[in-house]
Amino acid sequence: MTLTRAAAFNYFSHAYVALVGLLALGIYIKFIDPETYGLVAFYGVTQAWFILLDLGLGATISRETARQQAGAQSIQQLRQLLRGSEYFFAAMSVLGAAVLVAGAHFISTHWLNIKTLALDQATLAIKFMAVSMALRLITVAYRSMLTGMEDFLRLSLLNTFFATLRFVAVIPFFVYFSTEAVDFFIYQMVISAGELAAFRRYARKPFFKDKRLGSAVNQPLSTPNNLQIQGWIRFSLAAGTTAGLWIAVTQVDRLILSNRLSLGDFGYFNLAVVVASAVFVATVPINTVLTPRMARLHAGRNDERLFDLYRTGTQIIAVATLPIVGLCHVLSAPILWVLTGNAQLVQVAAPVLSLYVIGNALLVFSLCPYLLQYARGNMKMHLTGNTLLLIGLGVGMAWATSLAGMSGAGWAWITVNALYFTLWVPLIHHRWWPGMHLKWLAHDIGPIAGAVSLISLVWQALAPHPTSRLQAAIVVVALGASLLMAAMFASQVMRLWLSAQYARRRSSP
Repeated sequence: MTLTRAAAFNYFSHAYVALVGLLALGIYIKFIDPETYGLVAFYGVTQAWFILLDLGLGATISRETARQQAGAQSIQQLRQLLRGSEYFFAAMSVLGAAVLVAGAHFISTHWLNIKTLALDQATLAIKFMAVSMALRLITVAYRSMLTGMEDFLRLSLLNTFFATLRFVAVIPFFVYFSTEAVDFFIYQMVISAGELAAFRRYARKPFFKDKRLGSAVNQPLSTPNNLQIQGWIRFSLAAGTTAGLWIAVTQVDRLILSNRLSLGDFGYFNLAVVVASAVFVATVPINTVLTPRMARLHAGRNDERLFDLYRTGTQIIAVATLPIVGLCHVLSAPILWVLTGNAQLVQVAAPVLSLYVIGNALLVFSLCPYLLQYARGNMKMHLTGNTLLLIGLGVGMAWATSLAGMSGAGWAWITVNALYFTLWVPLIHHRWWPGMHLKWLAHDIGPIAGAVSLISLVWQALAPHPTSRLQAAIVVVALGASLLMAAMFASQVMRLWLSAQYARRRSSP
């Protein structure tokens, strides 16, 4: 599959999943009470922390599968890793679920600030959350196999189908069956079980049931040699620590505020942060395509193409994310109004969205060098940088939220990420490609950021304030389209792609 087609499949599925998830959060508030809404927000936060139990093995599966596809290792070596990974994920899922079930009463009575929701119902809902999260953790292994195989069509279809069941089909469930918190999480648990079964069926087939493998399928699995095991462990620990730090960096604010805010206000805060995370969502399909491709280029000792792909990927990331930043910063209140129609939520959450989206953009570009380090299997500087970032965020968030609550969290998020981008990213680039950093800023990010900033400032100064949800929706779409067009024409990579598409259309009969 070509890189362009793979990116297209990923963008469709991730955009769909993100969109239906976001719209669902806006619709849920019409059916469920604020504290149940806050419990749904807590589920999202807990799910993110639960993934820490992956310990980096998912990234190892994806990378080693990509290496096998490139001929860097045999099918038998990969099957050894995959079989062991299945047992590992099952064990960690049971362990994580058991801990959460045991601590459910403490969470509902001592951590969450519940005022109206029955505590026994909240405790039971947390227990069903735990089972659902355990099932989704096991699915990580099989999703990683499909990613490493670059089977993005199947991956996209599965993600799209189960997102529809998880976010859209639950709305008729609210209407015709129940809006109780416990029933909602039972529904999510059933969907997670179906998702696991589907991913397992399609991911295992090429390695354990494909007749084209011939006798390789029926050969008993031999014990991996020590060098293989040590290599897998080293990479898994590095990737797991990095992923854990990423989760901690992006979730520490919500973890702190889930305890400091009322459960209802925490739900409003979480919605603003989820909308701002559209910046991250826009980069996921790009990184999903780039990471195995760059690993294959490095395995083939083609570093010149690897660096070219890195700079191309940076421009695509800038085109995908910076229009979202401009849109959410300038029109934070209209966006939330269109999504929910809830004036109280808009008043509370709009300032948070406006701040968080800027910090998210800084973080996205700060993490671009991770692609180079992942491809080379050396993430020491990324690990060190993320540790420093986490310490800064932990201290900054604890202090700022005690002074200014949600707004303090937003300002701390911007400040710490700006320091990381300014001080640490140049050091990483100097380590891997001396002299690249200023070119990367000036040619791959600068023109796109400048074009988006100019359009955003002009719009903010001249555009009238919408007076209805319909007008707000029109304004959001119009500014979003304007920013996307400006970003595309400011990017050299996108201009060349558009020119090629235009020439192809003209030359076709």
